Amino acid sequence: MNNKFFIYDNFLPDFIADNIENVFTVDSDVPYFFHPTSCGKYGNPYYHLYLKNKDIIVEAPQFAHYFYDEKHKQINSGYIKYPVSILNIFKDKFNDINFNIVRMKANMQLQNKKSNENYTAMPHRDFDFEHVVLLYYVNNSDGDTILFEDTTDKLKIAHRIQPKKNRLLVFDGNWLHSSSVPINSEYRVVFNFDLEIFKK
Repeated sequence: MNNKFFIYDNFLPDFIADNIENVFTVDSDVPYFFHPTSCGKYGNPYYHLYLKNKDIIVEAPQFAHYFYDEKHKQINSGYIKYPVSILNIFKDKFNDINFNIVRMKANMQLQNKKSNENYTAMPHRDFDFEHVVLLYYVNNSDGDTILFEDTTDKLKIAHRIQPKKNRLLVFDGNWLHSSSVPINSEYRVVFNFDLEIFKK
């Protein structure tokens, strides 16, 4: 999967996608937890990229809801059925693989009109071991997901993926990537899965 990504639109049946959007945005009583940034600069192993790209990296607060706690390896949410519905269809679609869940969470980024489409959040890799990232977009919004070319200096964008309701993005976790802040939409909600993949 190196240097490849896959986009699956209309991934879930419409009624499930609508229900997920409603529960996590419109009528939400989901407990989200505040983080001052989506991916902090300090302590980040890619801080050197920040130093060389300060003009385009803009961090903003993010709210997160953790479905699965990677530290204690346990379910951490009463809302676990929603991401599991996505994983079940993913497993049916790719029935030649098994996977271990490393982390599952929902991220909500709020609108920041001071940002612009040229800015990116902090580039990062979720983990430093082999894994696959699944991003499920809960709602239509701006705030692209950005995949970068490998670099030790100035960032160069390889691909931009627009958040689109019921879209699933799958890519190798080794790919340097980032989110970006919504400017026109009130919020951007994404389910973030990190999986260790095994062939059957």
